[in-house]
Amino acid sequence: MYYHGGTPDLHIGDTIQPGQEGNRRHVEGCPICTARNTGNSPSADPIPNHDGVYVTTDREYGRYYASLAHRGTLYVVEPVGELILSAEDRFPTYICQEARVTGIYQRQVQLTDSQRRRLLARWIEADARADGWLDRWQSMSVADRRNLVNKSMRELYQAARESFG
Repeated sequence: MYYHGGTPDLHIGDTIQPGQEGNRRHVEGCPICTARNTGNSPSADPIPNHDGVYVTTDREYGRYYASLAHRGTLYVVEPVGELILSAEDRFPTYICQEARVTGIYQRQVQLTDSQRRRLLARWIEADARADGWLDRWQSMSVADRRNLVNKSMRELYQAARESFG
């Protein structure tokens, strides 16, 4: 099953095409959106390549992107065209020519801090695996992992406050 997190205005049968959702990344008056779209975001979330439509098999990763679309929707989609593994993501994410909406998994997606922490922990583990320090991550106690994730969350929030203060 493939997921796509995006704007809340799509319906079953609609086709998502490259660049179609570019405006989803800018909510009027949102300083984080403005910073992200001008390349000044403290977030690790890059502006995506609009040469294709991104789909993922990881539901929580799809929910994350739906949450960025200001109460966006997590769609179940069917990729159209060749699936190419995305080199930009640590989670199983693919780029395709377009995607057809086959279902709506969740509307008005918002992540709690707890859900963001769990996803960040998975993100750190995926980075550790890709960057060759997975053994160090796995040898850490649960408390040390939690402290690292909480420290990363605090640093992101602090950077955001400084950028938009």
